[in-house]
Amino acid sequence: TNIDYQIEYADLLWQLASISGFSRTGYESVINACDEQIPYHQTTSPDDPSWLPLRRYRGLSYARIKLNGLDLSEEDREQTEADLLAVLEADPTDYEVLETIVAMKQIDAAKASELGRRTEAERIDEESAALVDSFLETNGDDSIGGVQANILRTQIEFRQAASALVAEFGPAATPKIEALTAEYQETTADLAAQIAALDPAEVDRDAVLRVYNLESLTDTSRTYASVLPIVTRARQARPNDPLLALTHAEILRARGDFDETFEVLESVIDRPRLPLGLESIMLIQAKSSAIVSQVQTAVEAHTKAETDADKAQWLTRAKDSRAALAQIVAETSPAIQLLDARIAVAENDFVTAQRLVTAYNQFTNDTDTEALWLAARVAQQLGQSGNTRSALERILVLDPTMAAANVALAEVEYNLGRLEAARARLLQAQNSNPDDPYVRERLALIEQRLGNREAA
Repeated sequence: TNIDYQIEYADLLWQLASISGFSRTGYESVINACDEQIPYHQTTSPDDPSWLPLRRYRGLSYARIKLNGLDLSEEDREQTEADLLAVLEADPTDYEVLETIVAMKQIDAAKASELGRRTEAERIDEESAALVDSFLETNGDDSIGGVQANILRTQIEFRQAASALVAEFGPAATPKIEALTAEYQETTADLAAQIAALDPAEVDRDAVLRVYNLESLTDTSRTYASVLPIVTRARQARPNDPLLALTHAEILRARGDFDETFEVLESVIDRPRLPLGLESIMLIQAKSSAIVSQVQTAVEAHTKAETDADKAQWLTRAKDSRAALAQIVAETSPAIQLLDARIAVAENDFVTAQRLVTAYNQFTNDTDTEALWLAARVAQQLGQSGNTRSALERILVLDPTMAAANVALAEVEYNLGRLEAARARLLQAQNSNPDDPYVRERLALIEQRLGNREAA
């Protein structure tokens, strides 16, 4: 039918937008395709659920734009929430829609809280909790959707509990947050065990990422002992899923297992070509992403290597992977510019690195948080506190929960002698990442300096 073709077309555009890295234009193409059809269906068959997937793709596309730190008009925000709530009402098993609605509400609650509108923030949090509770009532705790909903609820509850401790006790909250983190580590392990007990065929890349994100929040050791066996089993069940392999590599890299990371990425790069179609496009994109990740991994390994020989080896591997990408994309492409900036940093050529990363950020309109983080690091090395601050503040516009950006801004303030401002930034970082021992150490140092200054 015409509706089937319309949905297939919207799905194709959605898949292309999702696998190509964030692009507002890509998601707006989905929105435009849906907008061409939805008014007709609303007029001729408003109660027919068969065209609701069009509202789903439109709502998710608008949400991706908002969740990547870009503005929506008030009308578009209202339309997005209306679309997604309508879809969730029609299909209460749709976890992706639930998670998206809650993520948008969390942004709204955080903004209300920052502006001192506590009542509004609490109301929004209650709405989120009610949606999660309703989802669990419908789907149960032991389904794949139910376990993921409990993961979502755990993340929200942990952040709220940590924020309440910071608000009440300030820097003195550290031992209480340590106790809270230990408690939630047990909860994380329990939820991961529930995922692991499910049929591996049910555990897709998104489910793995949700366990990984929760463990990133609660695991101070950063060993990822809970998610690693889950992603290993999931890959055995989905051996041809290149995006799942990339997620496996990301987890290994976070553990510092750089050689294993390279092996997994190489397995993606070495996969044979597929017949032309969506899967072949996804594989081509995954191959490019794998090469980029190899360079990032090699540069990180170079930074952490203890001997000159190991540093030289990792730098060579970074350059080899960069050369491999240049066989796929143009030498002048933004992707190559960013890799060259990373390699220049490894070679301590910060002037070249700044030129390259600045050009890349201009191309992307300052929407890539990793590139902005690189720009901040380079500016710091060059003693440019203003440029450092600008890049970090832009990151926090795009991702208010990025603790590392607040920690880096705290260092800028500390070096300028603004101890109170540095403490405020560290408290914000502790809100986002309560178990970070470095944040606790810096807070203790600043408290000591403030105490000494007041005593003088």
